[in-house]
Amino acid sequence: MKLIIMVAVTLLSFSIAGAQENEDSITAGGRVLRYELGAELGEPTGANFKWWITKNNAIDALIGIAFVPDATLQIHADYLRHAFGQFRGIQDQLPIIYGLGVAGQFRDEFLIGLRIPVGVQYLFESLPFTVFLHVAPRLDFTPDFGISMNSSVGVRYVF
Repeated sequence: MKLIIMVAVTLLSFSIAGAQENEDSITAGGRVLRYELGAELGEPTGANFKWWITKNNAIDALIGIAFVPDATLQIHADYLRHAFGQFRGIQDQLPIIYGLGVAGQFRDEFLIGLRIPVGVQYLFESLPFTVFLHVAPRLDFTPDFGISMNSSVGVRYVF
């Protein structure tokens, strides 16, 4: 329940902050990036949604299955920054991504932790799709303190 409240407050605060139109919008396949929906494969595997707040900021969320140490439901939400212009020739197509988020797993006891995602995302010029690679160290706080890792690849449709 605490995780749901934290995610709701985070999403509400970013929706208020990002409500204005952005003149410098990024596009993929000729579409302005506003929302993306797709699949994420790895640890965890599931349905992924991304909401672009501004040109450089987004909220990324997943509901899926974590397999380590055993299969369980995981949800997470991350605030992501996108560093464009890091690679010559594809400045607006391959941003470096970094951010901070929360994750919850429904085991015998509810596990909650802090995620620190880092990765890259490729924005296709001629297709309304993006692909991404994320690695996210995780600090778990409840029921016990621990360190774990999430890593995945995925594809999303831009709409």
